[in-house]
Amino acid sequence: MKSHFRAIGLGVIEVKNFKTFDSKAVMEFNPDVAVISLSFDRLAGVVFADKLRLLFPSIGLVFISDAPKVQMYGLVEKEMPFGSKVILKNSVTDIFILQDALHSSVDAVANREKLSWVQNQTSTDLQAWESEFDSLSAIQLETYRLLATGLSNAEIARVREVSEKSVEHIIGRIAVTMGIASSPKINQRVKLAREFFRVSGAPIN
Repeated sequence: MKSHFRAIGLGVIEVKNFKTFDSKAVMEFNPDVAVISLSFDRLAGVVFADKLRLLFPSIGLVFISDAPKVQMYGLVEKEMPFGSKVILKNSVTDIFILQDALHSSVDAVANREKLSWVQNQTSTDLQAWESEFDSLSAIQLETYRLLATGLSNAEIARVREVSEKSVEHIIGRIAVTMGIASSPKINQRVKLAREFFRVSGAPIN
């Protein structure tokens, strides 16, 4: 794949593991575009992208996402680097879609465009996300994400700087919205977490 992009005049680096990435090699390579996976470490990915932008102000950034919304990673689109392109992982197998994302990311930086998705609006994954998650508020969605990653109510309360009672109330509202009732035979938190990953497509960390 890398040889294909070199043939069309693009120098592309792919970043999956930020701990083992050779920054010296990046400087020598002088890339046009960086392809960054959000699956490995979502927050480190954005921080790394910001550092790349400092080194290479015109570098294009393409984020590969398992989920059809970056909110599923606890990220906010407007806080991500300008000109970024996000593409669903299941679209990467189409070389022409990925090629378009790489080229358009370079143009987007030059024009200082806001983050945008590549061929996302027609995705059946997005339709599923909207039908089941769209009725949740931003606070509920973030609380749901934290629950799905395995945090207790007390831990969620500390992260969100609210009371544990408030977290309990929010989770109760989430369960009602998602149609997951409390039952002695079913662990509601486990069921909620499974439903989160099923609908969102976000990887289980």
